[in-house]
Amino acid sequence: NAKFAGGGSNMTVSGTVALTDKAENNLSVDGQISLNLLNLATKDTFFAGSADVAVRYIGPKSTARLSGTAYTENASVAAFIGSDRLTLDRIKTRVIFTADQAEIENATGYLGGGRFTATGGAQLKGLSVSTFRLSLNGDNITVPLPQDFLTTGDARLEISGIRQTPGNLQITIAGRVYAKRSLY
Repeated sequence: NAKFAGGGSNMTVSGTVALTDKAENNLSVDGQISLNLLNLATKDTFFAGSADVAVRYIGPKSTARLSGTAYTENASVAAFIGSDRLTLDRIKTRVIFTADQAEIENATGYLGGGRFTATGGAQLKGLSVSTFRLSLNGDNITVPLPQDFLTTGDARLEISGIRQTPGNLQITIAGRVYAKRSLY
């Protein structure tokens, strides 16, 4: 067992992790985790805030499953689209982990001053995302799209991804943006 506190985290990690194919995982993580830790595993995507988690990773190494919940309140995510930064802030969400899936039960927040809601889920392979789909509805959002423009309007988007090769997640964004105003 280990307890980690500091830098926005206060969590307890207990149990065992399988190091060989015949060994069993029996790991639990409980408490508050700083989302800044995700910045260590991503490039051009930045996280802030914290998540309250209660998750278990149980089973043989080859078929271990994740279960539990994660909640965020006042989190943020920023990513670059070309040379422009896209920031989602004041994110409040609940994620449920069951077997080999993660379900975003409900997410709300703000994008460029306008409110958004989102639902969706992901298929997991171990602790890695193999596919995902996210439905996002935004009202009066402002985004730096198309390139060299600043557009305000309502959006109805479907964002999906699939991992074709290890380490490479191919993302597709489809839907409609109802532009109310666009500046060049």
